[in-house]
Amino acid sequence: MRAMPDAGVPEPSAVLVVRAWVHGSPPRIAARVTYTPDVTQPERVTRTVAGADAIGAVVQGWLDELGRPRPPVTDP
Repeated sequence: MRAMPDAGVPEPSAVLVVRAWVHGSPPRIAARVTYTPDVTQPERVTRTVAGADAIGAVVQGWLDELGRPRPPVTDP
């Protein structure tokens, strides 16, 4: 288990929201996934996908993006 970052150093907060429903015949799960890697930035991504595998792939992509190194944020 990884230690939490130092409380004195602000870390970007990311968020992902999944709204899921079942539709169609035969019934199929679909979802609208909205996410951002940093809630302090205006960028938001929204994807609408169908099928558990596709929904999982969007979530996994978001997690992978969070794991990539980012350049430090500097004040202007």
